[in-house]
Amino acid sequence: ARQGIRSLVVVISNAERSQFMRLAAEEGVEAITYGDGLLAKDAALAFKNGTGDVLCGCTAHYGIGVDFPKGTAGVIWFLRPGFPNPLSAATKFEVERYGSRYQSRLAYRIMLEAQQVVGRNIRGPRDKGVCILMSRKFQDFAYSGLPDWLKPAYRRGLTLDACLKDTKKLLA
Repeated sequence: ARQGIRSLVVVISNAERSQFMRLAAEEGVEAITYGDGLLAKDAALAFKNGTGDVLCGCTAHYGIGVDFPKGTAGVIWFLRPGFPNPLSAATKFEVERYGSRYQSRLAYRIMLEAQQVVGRNIRGPRDKGVCILMSRKFQDFAYSGLPDWLKPAYRRGLTLDACLKDTKKLLA
């Protein structure tokens, strides 16, 4: 934000969204989100129209169907994959139903989720943007889910400082 680069932060839960907003306020970052009567689509529209340096929301709202072209959100931060609760009835059913195939089905769903988040600012070969997948849990499947034209841009195992340096260079 201090460099004038606007960001989208995608989290899994409302608790994570609230925590991020508290941290952003502590750091003096002008972040916006939905809630308290503001709908997710209205927060996204306000962000597109220039309000705030950072837009924060859950994958359910900003993981699909929202387009942030031409630097609207030059950087997307995706904090972690949305693994289901292993104790939930739905997860137990899927594990029983799919057996040894459950893990590959889960990895496929997470890969699609990551693809969708990346697609918020990088929709084609001419687009310029960065998506920082914060969790190492993405390493197992993020690359294989990218379209062929985007694979040469993928960087793995960088420190946060190295990511920020590359981001500034790309978006300058």
